[in-house]
Amino acid sequence: MIRQALVSVSLLATFAGPAYAADLMTADEIRERMRAGVDHISNDELMSRIAANEDIVLIDVRTEEEYEAGHISGAQSTPRGVVEFRIGALAPDADQEIIVTCSHGTRAAAVTKILRGIGYTNVHAHEGLTAWVDAGNPIENRLGTLQAAPASGSDD
Repeated sequence: MIRQALVSVSLLATFAGPAYAADLMTADEIRERMRAGVDHISNDELMSRIAANEDIVLIDVRTEEEYEAGHISGAQSTPRGVVEFRIGALAPDADQEIIVTCSHGTRAAAVTKILRGIGYTNVHAHEGLTAWVDAGNPIENRLGTLQAAPASGSDD
C-alpha cells in the first residue's frame, strides 16, 4: 500500500513537472499584488500625522544598510521579515497609529497588510523615502541631518 502511494507520487511528480517560468509572476506583477488594497499616505499627510500624534510609531522596513544611509527623522529600523516579530515591543496597543515606510512604498504596503492581518487596526503605508527626498524633505544618518538640494528645473 505504501509502495503504491510512493509510486503514484513519483509518477505524478515526473509527469506533472515543475512550474515553468511562463507560469511565474513578473516583478511588476509581484509589486502590484503587494500594493493591492493599500492606499499610501503622502509626505504632507505623514508630517501632519506626526505633528498631531506624539505616540505615532514610524517604522522603516528597509534593510539596515538602507536605513543607515538615511531615514526620516523618528523612524525606527525594523526590516521587512522581522517586523511582525518585533512589533509588540514597538506598538503594544493594537489601536496605536503606525506608519510604515520603505523606499518606494511596496515593502511598506506588504508590511501594512501583515500588521493588519495580525490585528493592528490603525496602520498606514507611506509612499516612501524616495518621494520624501524628491520633495526636498530632510533625512538623518550618522552624519546628522541631510537636506536634498531642490530640483532646479534646468538642464544645465
